[in-house]
Amino acid sequence: MSHSSLIKAIYDPRDHFAVIDIGSNSVRLVVFDRLSRHPHILFNEKVLCGLGRMVGKTGRMDDEAVDSAIATLRRYRLLLKTMRVKRIEAVATAAVRDASNGPEFVERIGRETGIPVQVISGKEEAALSAYGVISGIPDADGIVGDLGGGSLELIEVEKGQCKERLTLPIGPLRLMGEYGDDRVSIDGEIATALATVDWLVNRKIRIFILLAGLGAL
Repeated sequence: MSHSSLIKAIYDPRDHFAVIDIGSNSVRLVVFDRLSRHPHILFNEKVLCGLGRMVGKTGRMDDEAVDSAIATLRRYRLLLKTMRVKRIEAVATAAVRDASNGPEFVERIGRETGIPVQVISGKEEAALSAYGVISGIPDADGIVGDLGGGSLELIEVEKGQCKERLTLPIGPLRLMGEYGDDRVSIDGEIATALATVDWLVNRKIRIFILLAGLGAL
């Protein structure tokens, strides 16, 4: 049974539903009224923890960022308990999957907050971004770009279907942590990464849909 099927089997679709996104720059909590195509948002908050700031340079999330994220997740757990939200989906993206201390961080989250975290792959992250676009634009046809603090996901969508997809380690927070204000090196890193995407170079782009959180800008 898949992860999503298991959720549906355990919980009533009418229950409140919470999503926690542990990203490279922010840790975000969104509570929805129910699981549906167009749910109503009951609560939405993000805290800028900067988990991915030093990953490109040192290969690790720094201790201060980790402590900030853990404190944020403890608070979110108390909020969810107060709101009596039982359905929680917590995912971690580029910073956690790329950092050498990522597994240790996930284990600490479980131990100190009781929140189970799923570390998703770059392709999974890209697909979720594309499905979010398709949910709002069913006939989407072009390239979706999801810019986060630690990575850029690129996805080809055609007539509402998710086609090619990949992730590149060129999020602005990660690049600034590695190169500082050296724009020449940053531009070179971006150009080199994009040049590896054969299917992007060979496609005639019909439309480009850019997604980006405030933490990435």
